[in-house]
Amino acid sequence: MIIELNERHSLIINKDEEYNCYDVELVEYHPNRVIKFPMERYSEDALKEEYGICIED
Repeated sequence: MIIELNERHSLIINKDEEYNCYDVELVEYHPNRVIKFPMERYSEDALKEEYGICIED
């Protein structure tokens, strides 16, 4: 799933079924390039606390 935070930033979120968490990548868009920051793992509660995102299955 891709969530656009604003015109320059998006989150790519994938559920990791094996570890019951979410793999999250922050993507930053610039006129001539795209920067992907390293993936981080979040529990459902941490994802809500950090980004204010609730994911319902």
